[in-house]
Amino acid sequence: WVCPTNSRRVGQGAWENFINELRNEEPDKFRNFHRLTLAQFDSLLAKVSAKIQRNYVVRDPIPAGLKLSLTLRYLATGESMVSLAYFYRIGKSTTSLIIKETC
Repeated sequence: WVCPTNSRRVGQGAWENFINELRNEEPDKFRNFHRLTLAQFDSLLAKVSAKIQRNYVVRDPIPAGLKLSLTLRYLATGESMVSLAYFYRIGKSTTSLIIKETC
């Protein structure tokens, strides 16, 4: 089961919209948001992607880039997991699990 607002993550979520805009239009703000440059983020993602990406039969997996973004934001700011869950449109328990697995 997925909460109705979270079910709209693809297409309306922070990863697909806000962070993608920062990536393409404002790399300085992307760096400020993640505390890494685009090149550093992409390099780190290439190194950890295979370890944090899961493939599901029943539903679409959460992209490795989103998982890394969420985790970096948590580490950089100490923002609450509840706030991150709302922003990224992911369940609270899933947010906690993503941070634990990605770290």
